[in-house]
Amino acid sequence: HILHGNHEIMNVSLDFRYVTPGGFVDFEPLENQANEKLGKLPPAISETIKGLPEFMRSRAWSLRPGGPFSNRISKNQLAIVIGENVFVHGGLRPTHLAEPG
Repeated sequence: HILHGNHEIMNVSLDFRYVTPGGFVDFEPLENQANEKLGKLPPAISETIKGLPEFMRSRAWSLRPGGPFSNRISKNQLAIVIGENVFVHGGLRPTHLAEPG
């Protein structure tokens, strides 16, 4: 089972504070594709990505909301219940466990 953690959410929000240099290098093969398709994005997203340092742009393009990598990881769960156990990354607050209504 694969669960989302806070860093996945940060990356989709284009917050790369904890990305290692190698984490940017991993996305370099997508640079041409990102540059070609950047202009086809909504202006707010396109301008945000263009405003990032060049070495971050391929990662940002791929992980932006609706991007190819963010779509792939969107299938991961935030929590999973196996038997009587709940597995999460980081924890749950009481409000997460409240009954609806």
